[in-house]
Amino acid sequence: MIRQCVALLAVTAMAGSLHADSGYDGWLRYASLEPARQTQYSALPATIVVLGNSSLTRSAADELARGLQGMLGRVPRTTT
Repeated sequence: MIRQCVALLAVTAMAGSLHADSGYDGWLRYASLEPARQTQYSALPATIVVLGNSSLTRSAADELARGLQGMLGRVPRTTT
């Protein structure tokens, strides 16, 4: 019984230090890469070319731009 109470207390104490993301951030998190890793992607094009004008292609281009900005700190240009 004492062992269970100590375990419950330990779990409760650790739960306060956990950080929860929103569902969106948990699914599509674009955390910034460390500078050494960012340089590996320096040769990526600076422009996203969108073929077509559907809502799906625009959404894909927006998400790619958001990912590149979040991970590499670069805002690519988008063109059609």
